[in-house]
Amino acid sequence: MLRRPSAELDVLAVGLLTGAMLVIAVVLVPYWAALPADQFRGWFVANAHRVRALTYPLAAAAVVLSVAASALEEPGSRARSRLWVAAGAVAAVLAITIFVNEGLSARFAAGALPDADRARLLTTWVAWHWARVGLGVIAFVASIRAVGMVTPTRPSPPSGL
Repeated sequence: MLRRPSAELDVLAVGLLTGAMLVIAVVLVPYWAALPADQFRGWFVANAHRVRALTYPLAAAAVVLSVAASALEEPGSRARSRLWVAAGAVAAVLAITIFVNEGLSARFAAGALPDADRARLLTTWVAWHWARVGLGVIAFVASIRAVGMVTPTRPSPPSGL
């Protein structure tokens, strides 16, 4: 009874996370690359917390919903396997965010960086960000495919028969 709605909520959460990461890649990254060093640092000081406030809850919701949808699905089903793939991919997005991109973002905001260092660090940040986007796409596709495979819930037989 909750299988399909939980899988559909998973698709929504994973889709929103992946969409947000794509916006960062195609809108914010080119903007950052065009900024002079002092304005770039100023942008990170003023706005990095806003990006964090959006992406962390989306990633956490996507992981939780993927795991919940997996737990509700029939053991051994293809839908369950795909939902676990989605959960793993989103968990990897979260891990890369915490252990790689957050550290680089902190360096951007911490102090003035020479242009060569800023460019090198931004190139690294962007490469890891595209890895996150790729993992998000994998999670999204796995979630969408899982919805079509969700095992129908068997209705209870009417009482008295």
